[in-house]
This record gives sequence, C-alpha cells and structure tokens, in this order.
Amino acid sequence: MGTTTRYLYIVGAMLVGGCTFEASCGGKKLDVDKGEKLIADKLKEATGLEATVTCPDKVKLAKDVVTECDVKVGTLPGRAKVTQTDDEGNVRWELVEGYVISAKVEELLRGELRKTTGVEVAIDCGERVRVSEPGKTFRCKATPASDVPPAEIEITITDKQGGINSKMVP
Repeated sequence: MGTTTRYLYIVGAMLVGGCTFEASCGGKKLDVDKGEKLIADKLKEATGLEATVTCPDKVKLAKDVVTECDVKVGTLPGRAKVTQTDDEGNVRWELVEGYVISAKVEELLRGELRKTTGVEVAIDCGERVRVSEPGKTFRCKATPASDVPPAEIEITITDKQGGINSKMVP
C-alpha cells in the first residue's frame, strides 16, 4: 500500500472530519437550540463521545445566511458552518475544523489492505478521536489473521476537514 490520500467525511451516515447534514430548524425565527442539538447528536453518534455545540443566539432567518458555531467532541475543539438553504429554517451544516475518527480510519485501511493483499487484518489506530490538525501524524498497527508479522501504517492529517495520507512504515 503506497501513500494514499483519503477524505473521510461525516455525511449523513457519519464517517470522519467534515460533515454535511440537512435539517429543519424553522418557524418564525431560526431555532438555534434545535440546530445545536441536531449537530451535537450527529457528532455523538459518529464518535461515541459527548458533543456540545454553541452557535450565536440571534440569527436572521433568510436563505444563504451562514453562521459559524463552536463545537466540542469530548474536550476536543472544532468549528461548524451552518448555511440556511431557504427562508423557512432549513439548514445544511458541515465541520470546517473537524475530527479524525479512528474507527473510520481502521475500516478504510482494512478494506484497502484486503483489496491490495487479499489478507484480512485487524487495525488499531489507538486514540479514538483526534482533532483534524494538518501535519499531525499517528500510527496504526495492522495485525494479519495469518502468520504474517504485524505492520505499522503512518497516517498524516492533511487538512482541517479530515483528509489523510497513509503509508506503510518499513
């Protein structure tokens, strides 16, 4: 497995890093509390950790209004961008400073190794959630089901939305 770039996003079904999700937070004004709860619930579902979201209290209800919110998954900071898709309170949100979730990296690596080598492996990337901080690296251990010795894979975070590069460590 050479160096590969992968973008692992939380998109509806929840993967990693940047996230896009549509919801209705309407009425006569934008229901900021409902939006915060929806985002926090999706992040908790994706990471298994408690999440909190804090958005500005008063947001104009109008199509294409963009609001930035502070996010925390456990104690890890992040940022979300919420865009109103109409003037009725429907919104789309995405993480602009997201997270790398080890379970999703492990799933990706297992699939790539299975495809390139034909060998089933157990992957352990350690810490379960990391801030998507460009340039940071971490290692995952790949343990084959056969008698092949374990290997290490170095992961480099490439952007704030959860992009990664991976390479086998000799």
